[in-house]
Amino acid sequence: MEYIIYFKKMKPKPSVNFVLLGTLLSGPKHGYEMIQFIDSHLENVWHISNSQLYVLLKRLENDRLVTARMEHQESRPSKRVFDLTDTGKKLLLNWLHSPVLHVREFRMEFIAKLFFFHYFSINGSKGLIDRQIHYFEQIREKVRFHTLSEKRPFDRLVFEFKADHMTHLVDWLSNSAKPFFNRI
Repeated sequence: MEYIIYFKKMKPKPSVNFVLLGTLLSGPKHGYEMIQFIDSHLENVWHISNSQLYVLLKRLENDRLVTARMEHQESRPSKRVFDLTDTGKKLLLNWLHSPVLHVREFRMEFIAKLFFFHYFSINGSKGLIDRQIHYFEQIREKVRFHTLSEKRPFDRLVFEFKADHMTHLVDWLSNSAKPFFNRI
């Protein structure tokens, strides 16, 4: 998948870059509008500071995922307005439809994906949820296999925790996320 290639070349926290791209799905915005969008819709999941925002936007512009133009105002300073490129949109949609590969990033990244599916009425949320469930079930089975063969009690405890964590995530996906998208 294309987003995985981009994911590997991006610096820390690549999902924040996709969240920024997602804010531009509804059209061009200047930085302050992007921050407002994130603060008003994803405040319980993401926070991006102004200083972080402009560094990330510059990187996205250098990678040709967004374009920037100056918007002149008569009585105020000019603003840089950012827009999603076709490449940026394609990469974003690939990311949206791909399961989260690292459990520690699931809470922020997956919730952001579900938000964009819901807010912008993008098709494919149920498929993403099914792929995520399948991915976590595969991890859970591998962890259970290691649990059974582990001789050291503490390591067995760790594997049991990981397997139970996968079970809880699969339950949440099946019993909360999936029904949410079935209702809308």
